[in-house]
Amino acid sequence: MRLPHLLASAAVALLAVPASAAAAPPPNDNYLASTTVNRPEDGSLTRTYDDTVDTSEATTQPDLFDPNRVGQPLGGGDPEPTTCSDGTSYGKTAWWDFKPPTAGRVQITADGGFDVVVALYTWSARTTRITSRVLCRNDAAGVEDIVIPKVRRGTNYTVQVGGAGATGGPLSLSLDWFPDTDADGVFDTLDKCRRQQGIERLGGCPPELRSAPRIRSSGVPGGIRVTSLAVADVPKGARAEVRCGDCGRKVTRRAGRTGVLKLPGFAGRTVRTGDRIEVRATQGRTGTGRYRFGAVGRYYRWPVSSTGLGDRISRCLQPGKRRPTKCR
Repeated sequence: MRLPHLLASAAVALLAVPASAAAAPPPNDNYLASTTVNRPEDGSLTRTYDDTVDTSEATTQPDLFDPNRVGQPLGGGDPEPTTCSDGTSYGKTAWWDFKPPTAGRVQITADGGFDVVVALYTWSARTTRITSRVLCRNDAAGVEDIVIPKVRRGTNYTVQVGGAGATGGPLSLSLDWFPDTDADGVFDTLDKCRRQQGIERLGGCPPELRSAPRIRSSGVPGGIRVTSLAVADVPKGARAEVRCGDCGRKVTRRAGRTGVLKLPGFAGRTVRTGDRIEVRATQGRTGTGRYRFGAVGRYYRWPVSSTGLGDRISRCLQPGKRRPTKCR
């Protein structure tokens, strides 16, 4: 249930309402008395939520803050929306709230013995007012089955269900929740990397670069001299960086095409004994395609000894991270 920000300062008149044997509006007839879908104990969402109400005696509100959540007079709100953008008018409404704990997808099904209209809005926890309309749908008489492909983590949503032409009656509402913790479009039930954005064909994990360096050197007194350095299997747009720990030299280059990326700027560099050479190959986010969320990059390191380059050490670089980690 919502608690409007102005409730503390509003004068609330306690009215005695006589009992009536006539049919009553549903308990979530009013905007501030909306039914909360999230579990009250921990704020989570169930995979499937179901509710049934009778909107035969439901109303619409000239002021969404009147009455308040306990049915007493208040005021200061906006008029209740009762028209879709296509001109469909509706009334006899009921309200449900939900707040996704993660990104994901929601499917809303409203089924009644009348022409059902479903609208979805976002609202502000600070002001309690509706902030935007996500959709308003009246596609089929009797049943509305709507999929919202992307809902945002921590956003307050409210579902308004009414009848076209202010019709009403028994109504069932289902809300199916498909969490996508990392917001990569792969649902958690199928995602092998739930906290790391990836692509569907890899089970929700990011692709890994297979880039490998080719380095040639010759021995010189006190160390080595690099004669050539290139990185093979670099995708277009990827970035390669080579540096030595103590020599103060770093060279970076971005690949203009897929293939071998040469780093001639490091050729001729002398690296002393006890130092090391490091190569990083990374791919940032492209926004589309295979690397839309970036890729797991590659890190290589060689120690320099009096006899030349030592054994190569290989690690992985998680998307957007510089610190090497063990590869999975």
